[in-house]
Formats: sequence, structure tokens, C-alpha cells
Amino acid sequence: MPDAMRDRPYSLARIFRLPLLTLTVAACTLLVQALPSWVDLLEYRRTAVTGGELYRLLGGHLTHWSWKHLGYDLAAFLILGVAVERRSRLRWGLCVVGTALASSSLLWVLRPEIAAYRGLSAIDSALFAAFAVELAAEAWRSRGSDTSPVSRLAALALPGLLVAKMLYETVTGTALFAHVGGITVLPELHLLGALVGALALGFPPGTSPPIPIERAGRPSDPLGRQAAKKPDALTSLEAQLPKKQGL
Repeated sequence: MPDAMRDRPYSLARIFRLPLLTLTVAACTLLVQALPSWVDLLEYRRTAVTGGELYRLLGGHLTHWSWKHLGYDLAAFLILGVAVERRSRLRWGLCVVGTALASSSLLWVLRPEIAAYRGLSAIDSALFAAFAVELAAEAWRSRGSDTSPVSRLAALALPGLLVAKMLYETVTGTALFAHVGGITVLPELHLLGALVGALALGFPPGTSPPIPIERAGRPSDPLGRQAAKKPDALTSLEAQLPKKQGL
């Protein structure tokens, strides 16, 4: 069998384990921002949603008010999205889709004065919460192990940093990290996103194909390992044959 065909399953496994969902959403936000007509088509606009354009409940989170606004949101989304997706694509999907629908619905029900909304910040908050809480839980379970105390303390502090961020934004009405002029921050959406992210941890992480572990200079080769077992089988067969007596 050709080497290319022999290695194909492992190549597909590696591709599947790439953060494809995060990269796809990131590419979509860049494409949308580059096409102003798409921004107008997708942004959350209350009058348009009222008219039946429900796709804006999801699409609005792909739009941004400026390239600077996109830069802040997308940087956080890439870092946190990759971290969460590599651990669980199911939870990643719950954070992204769940937060998009929940935050847009909250705007519709509780904030009728908001005519338009754009941004990934609520989804970023959900991914931050999912990653921070899971990492803190792992650090708590690993107490007493050989894990570095500094690493464990840093992981346990992440949820506290998230809470501090939410409090700062609620009290000041400004974003802690993204300083973009002319944009009104909606802390309740960030809080809702964090809640969705924490709740997503209640779902099982799901399964994904394992990545074969290769050692330097010794690539994984299932057929090679099977071939390596053949001498043992031959030896066993020879042991069962009667030995010829000498003359």
C-alpha cells in the first residue's frame, strides 16, 4: 500500500482537530466587514427583525462598527475560541450559537430602545467563562498532585478576573479591554454570555477522533506494527511443528 494512502486517516484526524469552527467564523467576520452591504444586511436591526428577518439574531454578531472594533473582538474570539474548541466542539457551539440567540432575544424583549447592535463581545464573554470555569475546576481537582502551585493558582483566579471584569463594566458603563469611541457597551449582554458559557459546561464535552502520538524519527504506522508482530506468530507456528530427528 502506498505511504500516502497509509497515512491518510491520520492526516484527516489532524485536520479535524484543527479549530476549524473558530477559523471559519473569524474568516466570515473579516469578509463581512470588508463588504459594507453585507454589514447592513446582517446587523441586528430591530425594525428589520420585526419585519421577519430573524437571521439577524445570529448574523448581527458577525458585524462590527469599525475595523478597530472588529480587531478587539476578533483577537479575543480567536484566543478563547481556539482554547474552547480544542477541548469540546459541542460546548463551543453552545457558547457561540446559544449566546448569539440569547443576547439578541434579550435586546428584543428588554431593550426596545436599542435600534441596532453589532459585535462578538457577548460571545467572547461566553467563551471566556467556559474556559475559565473549566480550567479552575481542573485546577481544584488536581490539588495535591504534582501540578505547579503557581499554575493552579492562576487557573483558580480566572473566574475571579471574569467577575471583576463584569463588575467594572456594569459600574462604569465602559469596556475593560476594547476602547472604541462612539460605541455604547451593554454589560448585560456580557453577563448573559458568561452565564451561557458557564451553563455549557453542564453538557458532556463530546468525542473527537484521537490524534496518533508520534515519536521523533518514528512515525506512527499501524501496518508496520502489524508486520512487527508477524515474527511472533511464525515462531509460535514453528513451535507447534514436530522436529525432525537427526540421522
